[in-house]
Amino acid sequence: ETEEDAESAAAILQARIDAQAEGGAWYPESLEAWKAAKVLREGTYVALIASGAHQEALEEQFRLQFQSKE
Repeated sequence: ETEEDAESAAAILQARIDAQAEGGAWYPESLEAWKAAKVLREGTYVALIASGAHQEALEEQFRLQFQSKE
C-alpha cells in the first residue's frame, strides 16, 4: 500500500532468497535458481523472481509492466 510497506516486503523476500541460497534449497538445480533470484521493486509493487533458466526474461517482463506506453 505504501513505499514503506514495499520496502518491508522486499526485505522479507530478500531474506527468503538468502535462506534458500544458503542451504534451504535441497536440490542443486533449485539451489542455483535461488542464488540467481532477485527481488524487484517498482513503486509499491514488489516481486521475488527465482526461475532458473527463465530468470532474465521474467525480470524483463516485470519491468515492462511499469514502462509508460506513449
